[in-house]
Amino acid sequence: MNDAKPKSREKGDFARRFRVPFLFPASLAKEVALKTAVWAVLIMLVLTGAAYVYLFKNSEARTLENLKIYVGARVESERFLFDLARDNMRAFADEFLGMYVSETAFGDEEFETFFFRDEHGATRLRPEYFSGVEHTKGLLFKGVSAFIGNNQKELSPEFKRRLVLSYFLVARLGPAWVNRFANLHVSMPENGLVIYWPETAWGLHARPDLVMTDGAVIKATLQEFNPERKPVWTGLYYDLTANHWMITYQHPLDHEGRHLLSASLDVYLDDLMNRMVARPREGLYNFIVSLDGKLVAHPDRLHQAKERKGVLDIEKLEDPALSRMYEILSASAGGMGEEPLVLYDERGENYLATTKIPGPEWLFVTVYPKRLLLEQAHESARLILFLGAFFFLSFMAVVVLVLRRSVAEPIGVLRRASEGITEGDYSLLNDKEFDAMAGAPNEVGLLGRAFRDMACSIRDASRLLEEKIAIRTSELAAANRRLEELSLLDPLTKAFNRRAFDGDMQRAFDQARRGKGSFALMLCDVDFFKPYNDTYGHEAGDRALQRIIEAMTASVRPDDRVYRYGGEEIMLLFNAPYPGKSKEIAERILDAVRSLNMEHSACPWKKLTVSAGLEEFSSLHDTAVNMILEVDRKLYLAKNQGRDRLVT
Repeated sequence: MNDAKPKSREKGDFARRFRVPFLFPASLAKEVALKTAVWAVLIMLVLTGAAYVYLFKNSEARTLENLKIYVGARVESERFLFDLARDNMRAFADEFLGMYVSETAFGDEEFETFFFRDEHGATRLRPEYFSGVEHTKGLLFKGVSAFIGNNQKELSPEFKRRLVLSYFLVARLGPAWVNRFANLHVSMPENGLVIYWPETAWGLHARPDLVMTDGAVIKATLQEFNPERKPVWTGLYYDLTANHWMITYQHPLDHEGRHLLSASLDVYLDDLMNRMVARPREGLYNFIVSLDGKLVAHPDRLHQAKERKGVLDIEKLEDPALSRMYEILSASAGGMGEEPLVLYDERGENYLATTKIPGPEWLFVTVYPKRLLLEQAHESARLILFLGAFFFLSFMAVVVLVLRRSVAEPIGVLRRASEGITEGDYSLLNDKEFDAMAGAPNEVGLLGRAFRDMACSIRDASRLLEEKIAIRTSELAAANRRLEELSLLDPLTKAFNRRAFDGDMQRAFDQARRGKGSFALMLCDVDFFKPYNDTYGHEAGDRALQRIIEAMTASVRPDDRVYRYGGEEIMLLFNAPYPGKSKEIAERILDAVRSLNMEHSACPWKKLTVSAGLEEFSSLHDTAVNMILEVDRKLYLAKNQGRDRLVT
C-alpha cells in the first residue's frame, strides 16, 4: 500500500515530463480514443459487410427476377412459330372435316385423273400436279405430290375420296403457309401421304414398298399409339435434303371414332436456334435442351451438331459441366409450370434461368455465372469502404481534438486516482492534483468530488458486500441441496420419484435412439396390495413398500435405478444391458421380493409378491411414451396371467 503511492506519482510525473505534444497527456484519454477508433472500425466493417450482403442479396434478387423476365420474353418472342403451326393445323383439320362431311363425291374416273398406279404397285399423284395444273381459269396449282405404298392393294372409295379432298386442300393452303414453314403434308393410317413441297417431288420418288406407318413419326399419330389423340411434335432432326434443322408438328383428325388423317407441318429452326443461343452479354450464354437428354442448340456446339448431321446426346459429349446442368434441370422439370424458374448450379456456381418452349416442350436455359454478381457486390463494397474510411478519419480527428483540449488532463488525474484505488491506495484522493481537479468550479470539479465520495462509499460497501455474499452463498448452496433431494426422491421410500424417472427415461431414450447404448424398463406392481393395507393397516403397507424397494435396490447394479412410479407401482431402469441380461436381473428382483417372506394372509401365496413387465429398447419404439405404454401393457398381462410373474 505504501509503495504504491510513490510508484503511481512517479509514473504520472514521467508521463507529464516526456509526453509528445500530439499525444494525449493521460492514458485513459488514449484508451478512449483507441476504443473509439476500434469500435468505429468495427462498425464500419460491420456496416460494410452488411451493405455487401444486402447489395449482393438485393442484386441477386433483382438479377434473378430479370433473368426470369429475360427467358420468359425470349421464349414468348419465339413461340409464335410453334403457335402458328398449331393454329394452322387446327384450321386445316376444321376445313378438311367440313369438306369430308359434305356431299362432295368423286368417282373412279375422277380419282384416276389425279392418281395413277406405277409398275411397282404404288399409287402416286400424277407428275403434272407437281409441275403445275390449271384447275380453273387463271388458277395454277403446283408443287404437290402424293404417295400410297404398294402394300395397299385395293383403295376403298372412301380412301380415294379422302386423297382427292386432301390434294385440293393441301394445294390451296400450302402456298400460303410455306413462307413460314418448310412444307405442308397430310399422312393417313392407310400408308398414304399428300405433300406440298415445291422444292422436291417427294411423292414421285418415294420407294414403292415404303411403309410410312412403321416409322416413329407417323406411328405417333395412330390411334393404337396415341389413344388420347393429342397433337405430336417430333424430335429435332437435320434434313440432309434441305440442309436445315427441322421439327414436325402433326395434328391427328378423327371423325366418329375413325382416324381420317394427320395434318402436318415441317418447321425450319435454323434462324430461331441462332437467335435464341446468341450471347445476351459478356459472360452469359443460352442453350436449348430437350427433356430426353438431347442438346438442341448451344452457342459453342452448333457447328459440331451440323457436322454430325444430327442432334447431340449430352451423355456422349463428355462435358461434365453440361451433364451436371442437365441433371439439375431434369430433376426440376416435373414441377416446372409456365412461369420461368431459376435454379442454382452449386458446383459450377452458375444460376440457371429456364422455361419451357411451348410445343416441343424443350427447355430454354440462360446460364448466369455467380461471379458476375460478386463483381458487382465487390465494386459497391469498395465504394462503401472508401466512404467509410473517409468518415472514420474525419470523425477521429474531431474526437482527438475534443479529448485533447477538454477532457484529457482531468481524465488523467482521475485515471491515476482510480489506479490507486484499484491497488487499494485511497490516499491519492487527497493529493494536490486531485484536490485541484476536484476544486474546479465546473462539471469537472463536480465529477472529481463525486468520484471521491463514490470511492469512499465503494470502500465501505465492498467490505460489507463481501461478508454478505459469503453468507448468502453458503445458505444458497445448502438450500439447493435440500431442494434437489426433495425434488428427486420419494419421501417415504427414499427411492427416486416419478419426476426423476421422467428425466432419466427421456435421456436414456434419446441416447439409445442415437446409437449410444441401450436400456430396459421393468414396471412392477405389488400383488394384492390393497387387501394387504386393509388387513394390516397403511403403516404396515408403507413399511412393506420400503422393504420391497430396499430389496430391489440391493438386487440391481450400481448403474441401474429404482423409482417409486406411483402408489405400489415401482419402475426400474436397467442401463445398457446386453441381450438377455435384463431378464436375468428382473427374475432376480422377483426372487428377492419373494425371499422377504412378508406375511400376506389375503394373498393366495400367503406372502407379498410382485408382478412385472419387462421391455427392452428397440428401434421400433418411436417415442419414450410408447415404450412406457408397452411395459405397462406387459405388467397387466402378468397380472391377468396369475400374478407373481414376469412378462417380457
